[in-house]
Amino acid sequence: MPQLTALSRLDRLGPSTTAELARREQITSQAMGRVAIVLAESFTSEEIATLDAATRLIERLAELL
Repeated sequence: MPQLTALSRLDRLGPSTTAELARREQITSQAMGRVAIVLAESFTSEEIATLDAATRLIERLAELL
């Protein structure tokens, strides 16, 4: 999921523009912008932190495969 990897990237690398994140994840900036809205409206900050932690683990697994 590009959205989750983008969150992980923000956590690791710090602030970035929506356009930069979208380009790195190879999705449109509109799609990336929609992520911030969905996360804010549908998930608690604790759930977002859980998603972020899971993303880092999935990325690490992908690197090992």
